[in-house]
Amino acid sequence: MKSLNRQAEAAPEVEETVRRIIAAVRSRGDEAVLEYTAKFGGPSLQRGGAMRVTAAEFRKADKATSQEIKSALQLAHENVRDFAKRGLRKNWRMKNRQVFRTGKTFHPFCGRAITPPSNSSSAVRHPAVSHLHCKF
Repeated sequence: MKSLNRQAEAAPEVEETVRRIIAAVRSRGDEAVLEYTAKFGGPSLQRGGAMRVTAAEFRKADKATSQEIKSALQLAHENVRDFAKRGLRKNWRMKNRQVFRTGKTFHPFCGRAITPPSNSSSAVRHPAVSHLHCKF
């Protein structure tokens, strides 16, 4: 467990490799997944074949994995989850000095803040409302 107690930053070349892989998977889908699985020594998979792990395969892997590894994976999962929670933006509301309600609502998928105006007369010309576009 001591090896998990460290600070690490990915080397620039690692970050670039990961960016290329993600871009390839986004643009070429399963074809890129199969290519990189083979390149990095993963299982032999075929296009059109089953890429889904079956329940039996999960049980077999579970039995073959030591408790020490399972504990380390659980700890890593909790660390990533807790780190991600800290980075979440929070919605907020207030009344300004002119007694209008204002605030921000963060949409978790597009990463943009939506700032709705409180009075309908400004809704048409409010840039935060007119420029929203999220990609799902």
